[in-house]
Amino acid sequence: MIVSGAQYADQQMTKKPMLCIAVVDDDDSVSEPIQILIEMNGWQANTYTSCEAFLNELQPDSPPDCLVLDLQFPRMNGVELQRTLKRKGLQIPTIVLTAHPDGDLAASAVSEGALEIVTKPVSSDELIKKIGIAVSAAPK
Repeated sequence: MIVSGAQYADQQMTKKPMLCIAVVDDDDSVSEPIQILIEMNGWQANTYTSCEAFLNELQPDSPPDCLVLDLQFPRMNGVELQRTLKRKGLQIPTIVLTAHPDGDLAASAVSEGALEIVTKPVSSDELIKKIGIAVSAAPK
């Protein structure tokens, strides 16, 4: 059977649900390429430059399917964001991106429920794979 380009594109889109991925990182040189990568995979990406900005826009009845989170911020850090989400009863699969994977904050992020600690910089393939795993592990 010969499949047209449009049919192939439709088939590919049906394989990837429209996921919403939140990226919380105050470094545009990190968050912008990640946003492009996520959108190239057919998913929605929302970026936030701080934990507070993410919380201000969070809709508790429709949280993102996955959170890609830096740890170091001037005010509220990534672990504090995780704790706040937990207090609100939200379990968002979280991938932590950090330049300091062996630090105390990274260890705390894991104890607060982060699924994965990924060292910056991360390859595109690795990040997309980790997002896919995180979303598939999410409670339904």
